[in-house]
Amino acid sequence: MAVLRGDDEALPHWLWHLARAVWYGGGDGTGPVGLVQCGALRLRDDGLVDGFALPPASPRTRPSPSDLLEGAYAVRRELLDADGGTAPWVALPMPLVRRRSGGAGDPAAVLAPGTRVARRTRLVRHGYRPPAARPRNGSTPRLVSVVVPVRNGARTLAAQLTALARQTGAVAYEVLVVDNGSTDTTREVAERARAELPDLRIVDASDRAGESCARNRGIAAARGDFVAFCDADDVADTGWLAAMAQAAKEADLVGGGLETSVLSPGRVDEQPLPMDAQTDFLPFARGANCGAWKDVLTALGGWDERYRGGGEDMDLSWRAQLCGYLVRYADDARMHYRLRDGLPALARQKWNYGRSGAQLYAAYRRAGFERRDGRVVVRNWCWLLLHVPNLVRSTGPCGHAESATRPAGRFPGL
Repeated sequence: MAVLRGDDEALPHWLWHLARAVWYGGGDGTGPVGLVQCGALRLRDDGLVDGFALPPASPRTRPSPSDLLEGAYAVRRELLDADGGTAPWVALPMPLVRRRSGGAGDPAAVLAPGTRVARRTRLVRHGYRPPAARPRNGSTPRLVSVVVPVRNGARTLAAQLTALARQTGAVAYEVLVVDNGSTDTTREVAERARAELPDLRIVDASDRAGESCARNRGIAAARGDFVAFCDADDVADTGWLAAMAQAAKEADLVGGGLETSVLSPGRVDEQPLPMDAQTDFLPFARGANCGAWKDVLTALGGWDERYRGGGEDMDLSWRAQLCGYLVRYADDARMHYRLRDGLPALARQKWNYGRSGAQLYAAYRRAGFERRDGRVVVRNWCWLLLHVPNLVRSTGPCGHAESATRPAGRFPGL
């Protein structure tokens, strides 16, 4: 028997995951269990993500009736009735229902200072990783909407738009340039590109700075059933969209490959780690080269606008997997990737990653995301303190050129 709160909305695979957990328990040999709790994805009134809540129980404490009233769960009645109601139970570290939290959300932090986060559940302690319920149905996207967030990107935007105009393969697509408050000639550059991209549209997102905000505006304006994301300072390979559309046939969210030899030829040794080689927690698709079905993005509440300067792509991918969606790596969906130039930009980037890393840990530690080794943290903070003067002297433009998500690995502050 599966139970929901009256104001909850079940995500597509919630019954599949609950039934699997009831039968297999915690994956540690416990076998069938009598009760399975799951978490809830919180949405603001405008439909955007406001965070998520995982079951607040520890492995040693049985949920109280009041706990059960606050969430969704599944019950195996014959096991609960046996042995005086002492059948084993598990807390599933997955948000499998959507719940309106009200309000416009707090952009300052994932969790308010002092918020108590319960210990990780039995499933996580035994290495649980949420499997995807099932792949997509094999259909090809009808129309791909390419979202390009940009702020003061006139110097590099033209090359990206030219690359998008030269895509090969029978893929129908539109391009949305989302202007996040540019004060240079970004809009003029986009207007001139209409000669090669007749389906190009310019979307205004100047009222609130932030790459996630710009991407969410692009999702809202997208006419396609699949939305692809790239940055204004990179260059798409000619087969990028075709490879994205092919991978989308069997996945909910797709991450493409990044290649640095064209735009940063002197720094090939800094090639970002491919998605299929990531070993920390759950794999993630990088914001500079990813895509997802629009219905999935809508169900997840879009990009979390509380992450500033990095971490939003990790959050989106991890949230998708914890909600039961399938995330796939498409190495042939290649994006030529521009690495940061100069020590000031790199120092600012590392600082932003440390801040976002703290947000990610606060949000995902109950799902199994662990701190980095203390020696690594000390070493990274020493590097940052040594280069603080570069942060002060930095005069680089704000916006996506400075705040784009560029993680080469785990965040330095974790």
